Amino acid sequence: MLALLTPARTLRPALGVAARLGPRTPQCGKRTFPRLESLSRFLAPTSQAVDPEKLRVPSAPETDVRTHRLAWGGKHSDPYGYLEDVDDPRTKAYLSREETFTAEMAKLNHGLKERLLDDMERLNALGKESPAKPTRIGKWNYYTRNFRNIVNPRQVDSGYYRMKVAKDDEGAPQEEKLLDTRQLRWRGFTAGKMVVAPNPDYFAYTVRHKDGGGTETAELWVNKIGSNGVVDTITIIPQILNFVWSGDSKSIYYTVLDERLRSSKVIVRSIEYEEENRVTGEHPRQRDRVVYDERNPHWFVDISRSKDDRYVVIHSGSLTSSEVHLVDAQAHYNPLKRPDFFPRAMLIEARQPNVEYFVDHHERRLFILTNRGSPNQFRLMTTSVDQPRAEYWREWIKLQPAETIEDVDIFENYVVTYGRRQALPFVQVHCLRTQDAMTAEVPALATEGETDGRPARYEVALPEKYSMVRPVTNPAYDTNVLKFSFNSPFTSELTVEYDLAARTILEVDGRQLQNFNGQDYQIIRSYVSSHDGLPIPVTLIAHQSMVPDGTNPLLLHAYGAYGTSMEVEFRPEMLPLLERGWIVALAHVRGGSDLGRQWYLDGKLDKKTNSIRDLLAVADWLVDRKYTSPAKQAVTGTSAGGLVVGAAINQRPDLFRAALLHVPFVDVVNTMINPDLPLTQVEYLEWGNPSDDREVYQLMKSYSPYENIPRLTPQAQGDDAARYPAQNWPSVMATVGMRDQRVMYWQTLKWAAKLRNHVFNQANTAPFELEADEAPKATDSEITYTNAPAARPRNLFLKVDRTSGHFDVATKSKRSRWEQAATELAFLVSEIEDSPQ
Repeated sequence: MLALLTPARTLRPALGVAARLGPRTPQCGKRTFPRLESLSRFLAPTSQAVDPEKLRVPSAPETDVRTHRLAWGGKHSDPYGYLEDVDDPRTKAYLSREETFTAEMAKLNHGLKERLLDDMERLNALGKESPAKPTRIGKWNYYTRNFRNIVNPRQVDSGYYRMKVAKDDEGAPQEEKLLDTRQLRWRGFTAGKMVVAPNPDYFAYTVRHKDGGGTETAELWVNKIGSNGVVDTITIIPQILNFVWSGDSKSIYYTVLDERLRSSKVIVRSIEYEEENRVTGEHPRQRDRVVYDERNPHWFVDISRSKDDRYVVIHSGSLTSSEVHLVDAQAHYNPLKRPDFFPRAMLIEARQPNVEYFVDHHERRLFILTNRGSPNQFRLMTTSVDQPRAEYWREWIKLQPAETIEDVDIFENYVVTYGRRQALPFVQVHCLRTQDAMTAEVPALATEGETDGRPARYEVALPEKYSMVRPVTNPAYDTNVLKFSFNSPFTSELTVEYDLAARTILEVDGRQLQNFNGQDYQIIRSYVSSHDGLPIPVTLIAHQSMVPDGTNPLLLHAYGAYGTSMEVEFRPEMLPLLERGWIVALAHVRGGSDLGRQWYLDGKLDKKTNSIRDLLAVADWLVDRKYTSPAKQAVTGTSAGGLVVGAAINQRPDLFRAALLHVPFVDVVNTMINPDLPLTQVEYLEWGNPSDDREVYQLMKSYSPYENIPRLTPQAQGDDAARYPAQNWPSVMATVGMRDQRVMYWQTLKWAAKLRNHVFNQANTAPFELEADEAPKATDSEITYTNAPAARPRNLFLKVDRTSGHFDVATKSKRSRWEQAATELAFLVSEIEDSPQ
């Protein structure tokens, strides 16, 4: 859905590199759950017809070893390299076998999936939608109206409107419609982000073709609202990634991707020139000018506009370092009227290894969020625009050792910092001015002193301790009202309006869950000793009556890369599991920033195995403390989190009964030795370069999931046969996006092919028997786990989406997302709840 936004107003930009069989209330003491569905039930009239022949375990694809020579003199072999060619007949045949098998097996769970989908819709049902609250930007109120499709009630379109703020001496203002997404949908487009220019008569929004799944760029449509309220499209800019208006609304700055999916250039287009030419048609088509070109292949660029509209901020950064340039946002570019003028970028501080910084502007002062001088902690510094270099930076806020600042939002009289303390969020407000400095030429900045008799800094009391807090767009600069986004495992997304002066919550806007009572559930934070003695945080979410007796189904989440924290946040798909008596566990492994920057540094490059060993320590601890058992424990990871999960099940398959991996980064070595792939060179700073360094290659090969799948065939010898009996390997479901530009589809295909060859072949698994008389019988409404039927065979399911990319979940409809989630939940429930102790 289209979001009505102004440009990002926080310091830190986002660089280019995210069940039901009836209501259930677990009982105290003896752990009982509702009767499990048998296979015969799955084949009831509500299920789909199943072809028993198609349930035969697919044969493994043939191997065809390809050898790659490495710069340091070594060789690397890849047995399934040909699967990188989607047009190879062998690839097509393999894909067809796996897709057919997965589709037929899904039919067995069709009834369960539909019930889980019902559960998701029921438990995630929200209260009545309140009238859209206007967002005031300058003299205008902007708001939306939603329209339901008569033919398809689940299809929701939106209209975007504005109305001038009424004055006492004026008549009733007239409503003006900016955009109707129904018209876009009829033309084959979907809408993305809308940004209103500082001059409110101009706005721009991104659109994508509906059949352009997987692409990360969009078209930018730039529009003007005429005096009669008619919207006219001035110009269209193709294939942009991000954009901002200039401060005078006469130019647009935008970023583009290169062939390696790297955001590498900032370009400016004169909207004033385009508008004049649209009217007269006298000028030649302008050539957009490159304002900044990042030549380092390891670096990305992104853009924002300072909160006071004074500067366009160009942020260039790698995974470890950054630098910032400022462009005067009030001096617009026009190749006709000002042919000699070109926007110049002013450097703040030259890049240095392992130093990051982010910049915003406030009345001739710069605020800098940086880890300079404190590698494991981000601090807030300040200096004047006339002295931007790091030698003049002065620390503005004193932090405790366990604190770090993650984002900053600046207002005329306040600075708001968003941070993390012991893997939990905090929001602090800092009063900018002292009482006697309001008229000073350069206002003094208050820090720890008194402002109007009150402390200069205070902390916002969050509604819940275990939660996720994010900045949202606060377009007004001269306001005392702060908005931020809040959610928790039991609270869906809310927008909190907070009075910075009165220090009170003004309003909480958002729809509440109607059929899920969070008070029935609990959140437990514990710490697990990892292999090196370091305590790893783990968050458990469970029913209040949960008893740690080893019988609880449990889903363990992990990520651990790029400094991305494992947030204690709302997950719609979690609610059906909680209602069924599951525990949801979050492992805050190293590689994220849950405990600060050092937590990230200790889970990357030569310390990457810490992430994997942390996950295994948590999984072991959950079993040891009897929160679950290996027969009841499932694990899940997405993208780089799939690497951690894939490596963990290679090393300890006996700890898990099921594994769910989304677009997993599992073929690490073959990806990182190919510099021609998108993002490989950028990723050297996260994983290392195995082509140039023998030690990096050997370490990477030691943990890469694809490289370390043991052979479990009857011919297996030695340790593999003894340590990894086939019946102890978890069932696996993996998703693949054939248009994924970040984790190429063939990574999962090759990994799955090797799994099919070594683990899930016909020698180790068996097709399902569908005879009804062999299905488990149950007449009571509930049965205990000890009376549950024998576990179904372990197997591999490859769910392929031929139109999806890496981030397509954000562009799909809620219904399609929930249907995918219900399919995955059906996999987990059928594997775990059907499993004996």
